[in-house]
Amino acid sequence: SVLLPYTTHVSTVKSEYPRQTKKAVSCSLVAPLPFFIYLPTAAAHRTETHKVPEQSSKRSTIITIMPSSSARPSSSSSSANSSTIKFHDGATQFRLRLTLSLLTHRPILIRNIRSSSIEAPGLAPHEVSYLRLLDGITNGTTIEINATGTQLRFVPGMLVGGEVHHECPVGRPPIAGASAGGSAGAGGSNPQDEEAAAGGVVNPRSVGYYLEFLLPLSPFCKLPLNLTLTGITDGLTTKDPSPDYLGASAIPLLQSFGIGAEVDEDFPPTIKVIKRGAAPLGGGVVQYYCPTVKRSGVGGGEIHPIDLTDVGKIKRIRGTVVSCRIPPSSAARAAHSAKGMMHRLLPDVWVHTDCHTGRGKRGDGTAAGSANPRKAGK
Repeated sequence: SVLLPYTTHVSTVKSEYPRQTKKAVSCSLVAPLPFFIYLPTAAAHRTETHKVPEQSSKRSTIITIMPSSSARPSSSSSSANSSTIKFHDGATQFRLRLTLSLLTHRPILIRNIRSSSIEAPGLAPHEVSYLRLLDGITNGTTIEINATGTQLRFVPGMLVGGEVHHECPVGRPPIAGASAGGSAGAGGSNPQDEEAAAGGVVNPRSVGYYLEFLLPLSPFCKLPLNLTLTGITDGLTTKDPSPDYLGASAIPLLQSFGIGAEVDEDFPPTIKVIKRGAAPLGGGVVQYYCPTVKRSGVGGGEIHPIDLTDVGKIKRIRGTVVSCRIPPSSAARAAHSAKGMMHRLLPDVWVHTDCHTGRGKRGDGTAAGSANPRKAGK
């Protein structure tokens, strides 16, 4: 349901159900097409719409209290349910479905989200954090989660963009004494108990998890998106792409589509790593900037087509070796070994090192696979 400022015409129409008569309310809004809402005359099917007072000039949340399930749904709810795309296979392609819902303005309903899991049913912490991030860059988005977290209803709003700061959940080292002599699972420890005691999540995700599916959304925001993410930047490349990988692969692809091509008017899309933070503690900072697609003017609002059928030959290789809280000599040896391997294929190979010691800075990430920062270099 939509909270409308005024109505222009009311007429009585026939319902698809017998013995029901509804009123069609035509409303003229600032939109390319008018909106139509069907309100039943019976009091049992009445819908109450409340508008939460705005805390700022940007956010406006609309909460709808629907009637009980025993009553027959009204015309407005039935039309909304008919346009809702329903998924019953859980969190499969979770971020992709949310992205397509925002781009197509179609609400979605996801059920059976890890309903068979005994230890951790429902949405994972990183999925809830991703929903909060989408709520931060949009206006008017409605997110409904049931008590168990196994069902999600997502009604997309308008992509706003602007300056957004988001803190990604990070992990914590194992509890002291929990894994002594390799007997971590002997005591029957619960992952949720470890998460509550350590103050972090059990299986965190890096900032690449959040950036990967924001790339197709950010060009269509109302304002240029200036996003700052804090969390894990490196150490989880087996699950999530690193910011360096996205900056070297996805950003040139966005520019090929014509996003940020006019450098004189706006800056091109960029992904910049301000501070490194390895798993599990994180502490890294990544900035992502993306201009919007021009919606007016000559050729405005168009995205240039690209042709990737012939990618060509590989002429040069560029790489970066990242290390956190270990001696820089370890990163230099890894760069030297990688460069020697690549020289068998091409002569033009550059491998740089990016070393972060993090001395005297509390909260930085530890080296991948090490829980004690002091023992990370051993």
